[in-house]
Amino acid sequence: MADTTAVTSAPAASSAPDSPLAADRVDAFLDRPIQMIIDGETVTDAREIKDLIDPANGEHFAQVVRGTVADVDDAVRAAKRAGAVWRGMTPAQRAERIHRLGTLIQENADELALLESRNTGKPLSQARMFDVAHAAETAIANSGWATRIGGNTRDMSRPGNWQAMTIRQPLGVVGAIVPWNAPLPMAVNKTTAALAAGCTVVLKPAEITPATTVRLGELALEAGIPNGVVNVVLGQGSVVGNAMVAHPDVAMISFTGSTEVGLGIGQACAATMKKYSLELGGKSPVIVFPDANLEKAVPAVAMGIFGNSGQVCAAGSRLFVHEDIH
Repeated sequence: MADTTAVTSAPAASSAPDSPLAADRVDAFLDRPIQMIIDGETVTDAREIKDLIDPANGEHFAQVVRGTVADVDDAVRAAKRAGAVWRGMTPAQRAERIHRLGTLIQENADELALLESRNTGKPLSQARMFDVAHAAETAIANSGWATRIGGNTRDMSRPGNWQAMTIRQPLGVVGAIVPWNAPLPMAVNKTTAALAAGCTVVLKPAEITPATTVRLGELALEAGIPNGVVNVVLGQGSVVGNAMVAHPDVAMISFTGSTEVGLGIGQACAATMKKYSLELGGKSPVIVFPDANLEKAVPAVAMGIFGNSGQVCAAGSRLFVHEDIH
């Protein structure tokens, strides 16, 4: 089912980007401090509280808890325990739940777009058309990988005498650290890829943009993903992030962020032979050839550098124009 269902990023027919229902849901979500989700439960114990500021207007709009090293331990323990349950499902069962998560993102698109817009300061239209739409499409696409991952066999000598067989097995607990510039799609990308491979996840958003990541954790539970498979921890990178990287039961770190922090994570993971994936800063070139259609090239160049206020690793921050049209 997950491999053949059509992908649509259209909102539900009864909603619009400014629907009162979506606004009411956002207000209700932000009416209390944004909390962590560990082992399928919202952590309501007393924690240090940090105010969140809407970058678009500089106004306070919510509060978020700050997690601790102990919270990371709890989340990793829950993820490790849930690994047996998640791996024990058939690939089709995992695919169905991941696909359902993508559908829920579509069904809650207006609420998620409002949260993403208020938390990051980006225009609502951009949050709706890119962040939320891309997140839904990614979840649905990644759901299909759950049934495609497999090993292979090959002859090692004359046919029929010796054969080798490979089996792909989940790594275990994946620590996913998400940036502030596109929190929802980045969280979905890392989480659903790991889930499709049979891994469990401890997810940490940037401390200043936690809203949609926590909401994603709630939707994962609603999608039927078992308790502890997706955990969301909150807090400072220097505390919570470092604890995730150093934790002996985290099998892999997936990090998107600055080059400086990524170098430190790579060094820490290498010291313990932990697998890691780093998506860091870029300096992407744009090349305009003399036969280019300038009516299309000029706005494309502008969008490449100014999209998301230029705050993306793939921004076209270098421009090379052929001397014949310079």
